[in-house]
Amino acid sequence: MHEAILLLAVHSARSTRWIRKAKSWDFTTAAKHALIQLLGESRGAAMRALALIFGLGIATAAVASETSTYSYDARGRLIDVSRSGSVNNGIATCYSLDQADNRSNVTIATSPCTVTPPASFSISDGTATEGGSLVFTVTRTGSPGTSLNVNYATTNGTATAGSDYTAASGSLTFTSSDVSKTISVTSTADSAVEGTENLFVNLSDPTGGAVLADYHAAGTIADDDGAGLPSFAVNDASATEGGLLTFTVTKTGTTPDTVVVFFEAANGTAYAGSDYQYIDNSSQLTFGPAETAKTITIQTIDDALTQGGVVMYINLIGAWGGTISDGQGVGTINDDEYAVACNGNSFTTANSGAVAEGAQSQFTVTRSGTATIGCSVNYATANGTATQPSDYTAKSGTLTFSPGVTTQNVFVNTTEDAIVESTETFSMSLSAPTSGATLGTPSTAAATINDDDVSGPCSGITFAAGDASAVEGGSLTFSVTKSGTTSNSCSVNYATADDSADSAGDYFATSGTLTFTSAETTKTLVVATRQNNFFEETEYFFLNLSSPTTGADITDAQGVGTILDDDEDPCPNC
Repeated sequence: MHEAILLLAVHSARSTRWIRKAKSWDFTTAAKHALIQLLGESRGAAMRALALIFGLGIATAAVASETSTYSYDARGRLIDVSRSGSVNNGIATCYSLDQADNRSNVTIATSPCTVTPPASFSISDGTATEGGSLVFTVTRTGSPGTSLNVNYATTNGTATAGSDYTAASGSLTFTSSDVSKTISVTSTADSAVEGTENLFVNLSDPTGGAVLADYHAAGTIADDDGAGLPSFAVNDASATEGGLLTFTVTKTGTTPDTVVVFFEAANGTAYAGSDYQYIDNSSQLTFGPAETAKTITIQTIDDALTQGGVVMYINLIGAWGGTISDGQGVGTINDDEYAVACNGNSFTTANSGAVAEGAQSQFTVTRSGTATIGCSVNYATANGTATQPSDYTAKSGTLTFSPGVTTQNVFVNTTEDAIVESTETFSMSLSAPTSGATLGTPSTAAATINDDDVSGPCSGITFAAGDASAVEGGSLTFSVTKSGTTSNSCSVNYATADDSADSAGDYFATSGTLTFTSAETTKTLVVATRQNNFFEETEYFFLNLSSPTTGADITDAQGVGTILDDDEDPCPNC
């Protein structure tokens, strides 16, 4: 009776008569707390009535030596209880929350209470080759010592119950000690080429207040008839803007079934809406058993911009009943303004003049006319009486002239040799000017290579010096090599020269002439070093070759001599 009048009082908060009557009754602290929780979802007026009835207010003393503070949100709902001071009545209050963090229960006890989270169930995915069993594992977490049940049932995905698998449903019972159980779903073996398929297992209706942490599992059935799956490939395509890009998708292999290929368009440097028309990215091609090729057409958009070629892509993103062997086609959209943007421009070339062998020959390419874009032209060298690589290094490439640039140079290396030969020539030609530009006159220029070799008894002979090293106090052995053939003896002079090592304190200087008979190809020179007793860094000197016999040449005129110190560093960490 008291509780009924109390409820009437709080729901008639403006009636002081009921509030005065309710205040005359004796409610225990526990009852007050329970009633507060019971009415915790009431509006603010109801909670203000409770404050008047119980004398609690928003923060009041529950008992003389204990303070309980109740906090409410703007709608008058209780959202927090805190206490301070000593406890003399043993009252403990415990709240439990549901999965959306809403209060679902309140417990008033004479001893501290503990909130135990509810048990939860989750299920893992399963896989099998058709004809095998898919095994799904259901795991229970929490509430040990309690027996719980949870239901399960299969549902179709791309796999169909009856033809691809046997439907399964039921209930799993977890005893107090069980933490996991399995569900087995049998797939159906067949001879159809159908690709990978899937099904699902869903959990429902857990008992004992348990919740579903992960109720949905996917089962994958791999087709074992896939050796005969057809494959699909898409080619590249190109078109001038405003035209159609036509991609061909080709099927390789056979199947008695219809196969569906899914595709989508993707931006590259070309963008849907401005360079080509948007297509639905859920597009598909359907191939009948006898069909081997189908086309995808993309309408390009003509604009007034001079921007050069741009690209977009067609991607094959999957095939139901088949595989993808080449999944991307590149669509090139050629700019029709760019094709004539260099109209009125022309390119010519000229050579700077004859060079001695071993030097660089310079060609100058000149553009006449103006353009708002870069205009390009190709170039390539070609043999004359000079041939590559024995007389020069071939070179080719593309020169792009930005707006305002009128000349560019191409440098070609010529080859130094010891052969006495006549003056030789090669050429460089221009080709393939872009965007409406043309070739002027001349578009080909000749380069001249002058021979720097002298005819003599050792024509065709070359000398080269090698490097050497030794620890101080030892000797360095340099090798001098002769290349080429002659029936004559040929000579070359040699002499040492200081670098960081000096002949006064580090090595013994030497000089002279090496003479090679017609059959000799290598001679050695020994240079002795000087021993000392003080630490010094590694030091170097040179062996230089000069003045070969008339007609001979020197290809490597300097050998490097390295002297390694054998004295201990007095301060290795300095």
